[in-house]
Amino acid sequence: MFSVATNQIESFSNLGRRELLRIGGLTALGLNLPEALRAQQSAAGGTGSPGGPVNCILLWMLGGPSHIDMYDLKPLAPAEIRGELSPIVTRVPGLELGELMPNMAACADKFSVIRSMHSYSPTHGKGDHHLMSGNRLDGNMAPPGFGAMLAWQQEQRARQT
Repeated sequence: MFSVATNQIESFSNLGRRELLRIGGLTALGLNLPEALRAQQSAAGGTGSPGGPVNCILLWMLGGPSHIDMYDLKPLAPAEIRGELSPIVTRVPGLELGELMPNMAACADKFSVIRSMHSYSPTHGKGDHHLMSGNRLDGNMAPPGFGAMLAWQQEQRARQT
């Protein structure tokens, strides 16, 4: 990951071939990625530096209500696919929630719903592990847990200040 604020590279493990080629092309032109991101952000009216800690609350509700009844209602889908609940409007255009969540709908402009989660495993247990750790569960390795990764990130941020 590239840190715009510190001009440091934290990890290349998540970069794909296209991203590496794009970065290589920028450096050939005399630009580096942090400078390009700062220029893009200042053109958009930003300051070029993060505004402080970002809060994230992850609701990972194993055994909880179905996503089809809460956040992904599919009201236009056939009856055998869509949930039983009716959608209610929120403060965010295009975002509808299940009718049992009026308080969530009232503050929908203050949170994000991520619908792009994907796992290569057809089973929930292995898929959950993959999404929470970034590693497929194959028995050959013991990747760090979600809490360990957060603790490591906090330590890195503390060292930067």
